[in-house]
Amino acid sequence: MNQVRGGTEGLRWSRVLGIPLSMSMPLLALVTVQRSGAAEPSPKITAKFADIPSRVGRTRQFIADKPAPGKDSYVRLGLAVVERFPGPVPGGPAGKELEWASLQSEEVTQVLDWTEQRINALQNGAPPVIVPRPAGGRIVIRNGLLFVPTLIGDSKKVTRRPYWLSGYMNYAASAFNTTTDMLPEWRNLGVTLLQNAPSLAFVGPDWTPLQKLKDLPKVLQTAADNGVMMDLAVAPHIMPDWAIKDAPDVMSTTPAGFINYNIDHPKAREVIERWLRMYVPVVKDSPALFGFYLSNEPEYLHSGRDQYSRPLWIEWLKRHHPTIRALNALYKTDYQSFDGVPVPAVGMPDGLETRRAYYDWVTFNHQHFADWHGWMNGIIKSIAPRALTHVKALRVLDVTGDQSFVPVPDPELFSDFTDLADSDAWPCVPAHEGPEAYWWRSQALNYDLLHSFRGQPVFDSENHPIPVPFGPQSIPPAQTYAAVWQGALHHRAATAIFVWECWTTGDSQGQIYFRPANIYAADRAMLDMNRLSEELAAINVAKPKVALLYSRPSVFWEQSDYPQALRSVYTALTFMGQPVTFVSERQLATGKFSKANDRVDWILLPRATHVRESAMAGLEKFVRRGGHVVMVGRDCLGWDEYHRPRPLPKSLLTAKRIGADLDERGMMGALKPVLISGGLETVKLTEALGERDAWGVEYRVVRCRRDLHVPMISYNEQAETVRLHLSGRAVDLLSGKDVDLSRIALAPMEPRLLRIRRK
Repeated sequence: MNQVRGGTEGLRWSRVLGIPLSMSMPLLALVTVQRSGAAEPSPKITAKFADIPSRVGRTRQFIADKPAPGKDSYVRLGLAVVERFPGPVPGGPAGKELEWASLQSEEVTQVLDWTEQRINALQNGAPPVIVPRPAGGRIVIRNGLLFVPTLIGDSKKVTRRPYWLSGYMNYAASAFNTTTDMLPEWRNLGVTLLQNAPSLAFVGPDWTPLQKLKDLPKVLQTAADNGVMMDLAVAPHIMPDWAIKDAPDVMSTTPAGFINYNIDHPKAREVIERWLRMYVPVVKDSPALFGFYLSNEPEYLHSGRDQYSRPLWIEWLKRHHPTIRALNALYKTDYQSFDGVPVPAVGMPDGLETRRAYYDWVTFNHQHFADWHGWMNGIIKSIAPRALTHVKALRVLDVTGDQSFVPVPDPELFSDFTDLADSDAWPCVPAHEGPEAYWWRSQALNYDLLHSFRGQPVFDSENHPIPVPFGPQSIPPAQTYAAVWQGALHHRAATAIFVWECWTTGDSQGQIYFRPANIYAADRAMLDMNRLSEELAAINVAKPKVALLYSRPSVFWEQSDYPQALRSVYTALTFMGQPVTFVSERQLATGKFSKANDRVDWILLPRATHVRESAMAGLEKFVRRGGHVVMVGRDCLGWDEYHRPRPLPKSLLTAKRIGADLDERGMMGALKPVLISGGLETVKLTEALGERDAWGVEYRVVRCRRDLHVPMISYNEQAETVRLHLSGRAVDLLSGKDVDLSRIALAPMEPRLLRIRRK
């Protein structure tokens, strides 16, 4: 059996609220398999599951006699997780039942141990913690945060506070009830947000609403009664046969992703608009309605290839090229008019001139597809103006090659009309970027990018802490906790974890639904985020001083060099203790920065070789205002978006330069003195027994009233001790333990949140 990267050996989870949570859990140690291939549970597995009800009963009796522990959100969480697994729940194909039984028996027992340790801490004087829950009603966006009406315990007093909404998703209409049937239970599990997928499958032929659509108001009311908000799909990829029987040509399109029809066909527009005008009014007044996601992982390749969108392609060309002669000179063609310019075939062509034409079409396709989402958004807002909208966009900077870049639209375009920036992140082990890459970067970099466009809260509406699919191997709960917690430090204000479904095939195989320890870890992070919401808010609104250039032309022309250099620089800055943001070419061109990047003093160009002229002008203005530019790698700014060479303007000739062929630690070593010499303030984090900079540790120092807050986590595989070069009394708010700043012990994937009171 393959070992998960990072493994379970030697890992320890944080001593949260007085609970030491050891992560050393053996895999399959309790299974006996007969030579014939038949398998039987070992007596130890049977005994573990048999012992659980009696242990739970004793615990329930204890807190009935002493009610204070029973009110504690963490005790309630532990018991709720354990009671979900009265016996083994198979997580994959037939033949793996014993492996799952072994894993779950170990993990349920571990969750019970943690819960009993929490009760002991309460008995020894730790105060019970009751974490606020949503009270329903209007959510306000302020400074990139969600301010949610909340209640605490049995109090009737509603308080609006910064809040991190978190929970689970399902992605199929047929699985709708796996989350909604549990609405009364989610309160104890710490879950405050569910994402569900109503769709045209809720409507029958001749637009007859089916029972599921009729039941939605009742479901939402039950959610509101239990402190759960609901994010609902628009699901435009569902196009039933009965809805398009009069226009079969609506399905004739260039295949890409989930949208397999022509979005410009009149029948498609008619069906979607009619669906929205039927569906949105049913739910718009519910206090539990969080919002709508307009589409799932949108991709499209058909723009301009039909009679409906071709005129838009021609108009786009006319706006972007002064004359047909200018276009012909660029493409090396001899078209007589813009009407004769074809849409290129899908796939990166070989020649320079044909690539220029392809770049134009890719840019048009992205804008046209985004405009279609804007059309749906406008319909929803005309009916439910207070509902939050978002698009579950795919990541664009940690994938390489034109095959993924071309169909995936620019998420900056979605920010023009949506309330939330959205993504689909993969903070799992093994890492989605590859087994040797940092797993955390898949989410953190993408969240920071999305936030940079308009300073919006980020919603990761398909958070993948577990690889897809995955078998009966233990996933470190420490890593699950860290993924949920750390995302909240990077502007992610809401998340829905993939996936709460009981299917045991396909992508659902082996997901978090089947994993007691990972459920507990994720839900514990959800509680901690809202126990410490004020501190998280202060960290998220702190203004970065350093930004990376977000350059779509560089992605197109460089394909791998630009994303790789960008990830390297992002990692180096993060381990230097810097919050990181981005500045887009469009922001430079218009001069309209966001609240996320309006205090930036440094713009770093990570192998940004192809940049539009309008963005170059914006860079020059930035330098004239006193800003600094650092070029990473050769040929930065060497070409425009059409690969036409240009000389650097005089104002940028003196920009600092460093190489891009360094490893990531070398990149930090090269960047740090350049930034410090230019006036960037840093707080040193070194190895405890020397002056060498620590590596592999994400940290930041943020002032909050009279205190300093320092979130910190080590992504290294071995425990280490570091020194933070500050003075004052420090306490870890996650564990409640005092911390010696000269000797901070960091276990792998164990977040800390230090509060430092200066002397």
